[in-house]
Amino acid sequence: MIYPFFVLFHTSVNGQSPLPPAYERILNLDFDNSAELHGAADIPDFNLYLDNLREVTSLIFSEDREAFELLRKNEKTRLRALKDQETASPYHDFIRAEIKIQWAFIKLKFGEQWNGVWSLRSAYKIIKDNIETYPDFDLNYKALGLLHVIFGAVPDRYQWVLGIFGLEGDTKEGLNELYGLMDESSVFYKEIVVISALIESYLMENHQAATRLIEAGSSNITHLERYALALVLMKSHQSAKAGRLLKTSLTSLDDSEARSLFTYLLAETQFQEGKYEEALKNYDFFLRHFKGINQLKDASFKAGLCAMFMGDQNQSGQYFAEARQRNKTEAEVDKNAQKLLDTKPFPDPVMLQIRFSIDGGFYALADSLLNGIDINTFEPYEQFELIYRQARLNHLQGNFDAAIDYYRQVISKEEKIPENYFVPNSFLQLGYLQQSLGNTDMARMYFERVLTFRRHPYKNSLDSKAKIALKGLSTSDD
Repeated sequence: MIYPFFVLFHTSVNGQSPLPPAYERILNLDFDNSAELHGAADIPDFNLYLDNLREVTSLIFSEDREAFELLRKNEKTRLRALKDQETASPYHDFIRAEIKIQWAFIKLKFGEQWNGVWSLRSAYKIIKDNIETYPDFDLNYKALGLLHVIFGAVPDRYQWVLGIFGLEGDTKEGLNELYGLMDESSVFYKEIVVISALIESYLMENHQAATRLIEAGSSNITHLERYALALVLMKSHQSAKAGRLLKTSLTSLDDSEARSLFTYLLAETQFQEGKYEEALKNYDFFLRHFKGINQLKDASFKAGLCAMFMGDQNQSGQYFAEARQRNKTEAEVDKNAQKLLDTKPFPDPVMLQIRFSIDGGFYALADSLLNGIDINTFEPYEQFELIYRQARLNHLQGNFDAAIDYYRQVISKEEKIPENYFVPNSFLQLGYLQQSLGNTDMARMYFERVLTFRRHPYKNSLDSKAKIALKGLSTSDD
């Protein structure tokens, strides 16, 4: 859940003013040519901040474990330099907390859960102490707001860890703290805008607000901002628009370590649109060049689907075999790929095309596929999925009465399809629809039901969204 927040944790500075050269190159994902440049002279220790930002952003995009082991010592070196400062400044501990948060995400990404949580705890303590010492230094709430969001989104089964460490989270409170810092004259204005937009999209399901936030601050847009906007657009079923943004950046990212992830996202948009030859080419590029482990199982699986949809069963089988051999990861797309690979019998190809075209917002394609099939020719469990797809398609097209009817058909059959995300997500979406209609009690009932499901591929994200929605209902009741 927290990965997308940090990828775009820093996006721009100085409002309409020119970016410091080093900062601009980092935000344009030019990691090699930003090292020798200097930052903003009016911010104490900003060069330490930029050096750290360059390294961790590079690691986020590359997932290069060798580079991680080589660079990790620099965290302690920078933190020690900041702690030993003799001149009192609120920026010292603010930047210490920022560095701690940045490296926490890196540690979590490389599987060091305990070290990552401990770094977040340390950052929380540092920033709380800085608030006590410098209560009028508003930037404290930039770090604290993000930490409140992260801790508030932690799944229930991990909340005991926060209790042990004395950490408190509230996603809505954290988001409000970030909104309170949206001053165009602030050095970190656009950065705060993008963080807030990603929270709106990934946790609050408020995609329109997220898109407006980023587009409103997108003058002199950097590659990192395009990546942020592409993530939000894909989350909001606008993959065609996301694909155009990604193509724009890829024209000048030839030597950047970020190229692989941009190419993977572009392949996703092409796959959803049914452009299988183009998608397969880009999945292949990602599989050959990416140094990490996340999304590789998904990319191999989707490459196999591309080949299958193009009629090449031999190549398709090779990709599926490769996908099965890849290590499991915590990435939800990889978990879902594994679940589909394990499904017996293998999912119907048309069903898969319908699913992914809806995900990308290619509704005309989804409609044509649905209109071209006879539901009575499908097995009962496939008919169940078709009902769910009809619910999603009608919901996303604004046909809310029909969507509610289809979602209710799905949840009425929940005992027949265990360990599947169709039912919990139907409860979640019914909650959102009833909330929009002003039916608070019914919305609460649906959101609470989401949390009762113990095993399905998207449990962490659906549970987090349900918890946040319930918190919002409680706030409105007050």
